[in-house]
Amino acid sequence: MPLIYGLCATAALISLFAALKHLLGAAPAESMVLPLGIPWIGSHFRIDALSAFFLAVVDLGAVTASVFAIGYGRHEPAPLRVLPFYPAFLAA
Repeated sequence: MPLIYGLCATAALISLFAALKHLLGAAPAESMVLPLGIPWIGSHFRIDALSAFFLAVVDLGAVTASVFAIGYGRHEPAPLRVLPFYPAFLAA
């Protein structure tokens, strides 16, 4: 159990550092087009200062929740009831 929570905390921490890097101006605004949605158009994603700020806020909450879950998960009587949905919750 602590392995899953630790991996989630690590992933959120990496994303937090990337968001802070964009927020502090060390990285220029980036855009990406994924082949999803309407054919031949794709889905356009862009990270700028505002989106980096909200990403940093969400990732800070995800890191703190994951670190708290490491200790809290040890006392859970049925860990398999919650554990599979935790990474999906953070990804959403």
